[in-house]
Amino acid sequence: MKHKPILTIILFLALGLALYPSLVKAACVTQLVARNVSGEFIPNVRFEVYEQTRDVNNHLKPGKLLGSGTSDKILGKATITLNSTVSTSTYALKAQSVTKDFTSFWFYQQDLHCNEAYQVEKTLSGIKFVFRDGAGSLKKNVAFDLYTQKYDVDNKPVKDKKDLVGTFNTGEVGHTTVYVPQGSVRSIDGQISDSYVMEAKSGNNGVYTKYDIGVLDAAITENEYTFSDLKVILKDAAGGLMPEKTKIEVYQQIKDVNGSYRFGTKLGEFLTNSEAYGLFVYHPGTYALQVRDRVTPTKVYRIWDVRLREGQRLSRTYTLNKTDQYEQVSDISNRLKGYIMLQTQAHGEAWYINPQDGKRYYLKDGAEAYKIMSRLGAGITNAGLDKISAGFLTQVVYTDSDNDSLPDKIEESFGTTIDNPDTDGDSYQDGAEVRNGYNPRGAGKLPLDKTFSDKQKGKILLQVERQGQAWYVDPRDGRRYYMADGPSAYGVMRYLGLGITNADLELITIGEL
Repeated sequence: MKHKPILTIILFLALGLALYPSLVKAACVTQLVARNVSGEFIPNVRFEVYEQTRDVNNHLKPGKLLGSGTSDKILGKATITLNSTVSTSTYALKAQSVTKDFTSFWFYQQDLHCNEAYQVEKTLSGIKFVFRDGAGSLKKNVAFDLYTQKYDVDNKPVKDKKDLVGTFNTGEVGHTTVYVPQGSVRSIDGQISDSYVMEAKSGNNGVYTKYDIGVLDAAITENEYTFSDLKVILKDAAGGLMPEKTKIEVYQQIKDVNGSYRFGTKLGEFLTNSEAYGLFVYHPGTYALQVRDRVTPTKVYRIWDVRLREGQRLSRTYTLNKTDQYEQVSDISNRLKGYIMLQTQAHGEAWYINPQDGKRYYLKDGAEAYKIMSRLGAGITNAGLDKISAGFLTQVVYTDSDNDSLPDKIEESFGTTIDNPDTDGDSYQDGAEVRNGYNPRGAGKLPLDKTFSDKQKGKILLQVERQGQAWYVDPRDGRRYYMADGPSAYGVMRYLGLGITNADLELITIGEL
């Protein structure tokens, strides 16, 4: 009978459980469903259930994680088994359609029933995206990025890569809905923005950005975006349609210092199709077009003031027969003679447009700049040089032994001393006199002659009556800038250079020494 004590204990426990069933606490299983405003269930939503607590400011916050699950893509519900030691009566519930903390929906004061037959349903807000072309036709398979919107110190809307919600695609159906919260209502602390930023790319690398896409709790925001685009039909001088696959180049339209239109960065190109038109998708702005003549490639037709407007198609027919529409090589090279041009669409390569032959010469480095300086320079007397005002670049450093702000090499060209800051003894330093147009070697002013200076613009001048010092006369201000050697010549030319697009540069013949 040695088993009698064990049997006694078992009988005692059974009696106790029968009299007090609450001593056994079954696992709590609850069902969670996410729906949109139309009542359709949303699959693949991750739910997390937390104990509900309060922070030091007495605001509701989530405490210990009790259980989690994801809504089934077929059944539409998530089944979650909660920790059996739960003692709270209300819970904090988190739902995520996009797995980023700042896209979480938070619901507090939730009463969850431990009954598999009972389900808790939550309606999620979202944004439905649809894209159309400039003619209103649906665009499919459009990829776009979505960001939470923030504001800078001037209260202007901005986006930041760390606020990327995700990258999405409208697919073959032509639309998609992204479920994100109204931040002030459903974020963990109410501090997330209620607005979002959409950025889409379409067509010719055009980037389209839309700010202030608002979201309301438990609602769907309809966001239908229309891409701006350009439809072009080209005709020849006789009025006939240009052949298929005629290439049209698109550039930024800018203005130079004189207010004249110029090409900026090349944005892309497109071809006319079998129906005699070409289509270019790009964001709103003012652009310029270029079409090269098929018979004479050096002739290009340029069309200005092509204005694309938000959400609209611009349809234009252009007849390539107007003399003001095209330029020959000579037109561009003549306009840029004497200038130093920097390739803005490459690595800033520098070119000198020789005013004598209109050709461009590559300034590869200091040695090449010195070679060009000596080969293309024209001789000038001291008297002639005195008629041209001197210019100074702070970016190019020269030795100045007497600290009179007139470098030693330039003092040699002026005939002043390098060890006396006031050569003529008039109590004014040599540098100050030169900069203000006065003669540093004696009384009076330098014999500056604007008419003479204008004729020297763009030239490289070699001072033949001294030591062959080289000067470059800037075509813009008519001042002469000293080039002591190869490195300084290269520096002067680059600092005084102007930007040029590849399209314009290609129209100027390359010169060889």
